[in-house]
Amino acid sequence: MTPKLSVVLPAYNRVQWLGTALDSVLAPGLDCELVVVDNGSSDGTWDLLQDYARRDGRVRAVRWEVNNGGEVYPCLLEMARGEYVTLFADDDEMLPGGLARKMAVLDAHPEVGMVFSPVRTMNGDGVDTGEMAWARIAEEDLIGWDAFDTLILSNCVPMPAAMFRRSLMPNGDLLRIERFHPTGDWNFWLDLSRRSKLAYLREATVRLRIHDRQATVTHGVQAGGFITGTFNILRYWMLEAEPPYVPSARAWAIHQLNMTSYLQGTHGHDEARIKEGLRQLQTLRTEQEARFSLQDGDAGIQPEAFLHEPDWTGSEWVEVLLSYLEAFGLEDPVALVLVMDPARSGAIPLDQAQAAILKLVAGTGRERFPDVVLVDKPGELLGTIRGFQHLQWVPAGAGQTEGLTGALGRRLAQARRNLTAREEA
Repeated sequence: MTPKLSVVLPAYNRVQWLGTALDSVLAPGLDCELVVVDNGSSDGTWDLLQDYARRDGRVRAVRWEVNNGGEVYPCLLEMARGEYVTLFADDDEMLPGGLARKMAVLDAHPEVGMVFSPVRTMNGDGVDTGEMAWARIAEEDLIGWDAFDTLILSNCVPMPAAMFRRSLMPNGDLLRIERFHPTGDWNFWLDLSRRSKLAYLREATVRLRIHDRQATVTHGVQAGGFITGTFNILRYWMLEAEPPYVPSARAWAIHQLNMTSYLQGTHGHDEARIKEGLRQLQTLRTEQEARFSLQDGDAGIQPEAFLHEPDWTGSEWVEVLLSYLEAFGLEDPVALVLVMDPARSGAIPLDQAQAAILKLVAGTGRERFPDVVLVDKPGELLGTIRGFQHLQWVPAGAGQTEGLTGALGRRLAQARRNLTAREEA
């Protein structure tokens, strides 16, 4: 009989922790299989797995004589038979009831392709050391969430805390692409989030063991894997994927902060290497803008004015302004020109419009922001836009993006889509 859930686990020379990991999955009555590959261990791992397989028919164990490194997870995914799949590790621990709770979410919400949660941590002796902040993205459950624009900022999905539908599973070869290592799971989640909605459970479902032999420490931080993996994942989604990921000014600032953190974790306070790493990151933005300019027949990034005629009685001008503030920073050659028609129903005086804009901006926490220009006299419009080589009207209607072109137009379009998605979530 086909199990409801496949938990797949590679094991390698951690027999002192392996039993805890296996026991935490094999809750009585849980409709699952536990698929384990002994990846060339020499410490008694295989004997322990054989013992578990004899005592519990849900355990399927395979032994490799030689360690095959990163090949193990793709092979485990190919072995999985369950409707749902979870990737696990031999040094971690499932918290009681966590697997059942995630299975219930997928059962109840067919539109959700993956569900995950934050994680707690423990030391090598199994003593709980608290919740990991980087995976805590909200203070309540989120169901049916368009997650790509959040996930691309950083990997907030702890691998053992995720459960996904096998029918939506990206090809196992996606985990074999060497340039994404050791962040291949992040690219896996991004691919899945482009094709389905996600769910997030606020209560932790897994406890990770933190120790010196942990792959996150040895391969991610010390060896610089997070630097190369992040760079290559952003390169793929910005320059190769269709449709491409177009980071807003806010998103790009987050990417720069994250990359700085990874560079410091690997290189300490070597300013020259940190500066060079950030320079390489910036080349992605430059290459993307050049690509869009070539596609649109532009000569490059030119000063751009986005024109909008606000209806002060509605909320569309708020959405346009918030999207503009998200899309652009002080360094961008742009202006949002709000063309006021005194004869329009609901028109307000210039000073009231200025006050409304400043109040809205203050509510975002910004002290400085890209240019916003109010024009309340028709004769002033030509003088205002004369310094801009490109002009575009912002389409009417919340979240509308049709007609926004060029690198800067695409950034505004992406920001409008992001804002609309957040409001609908």
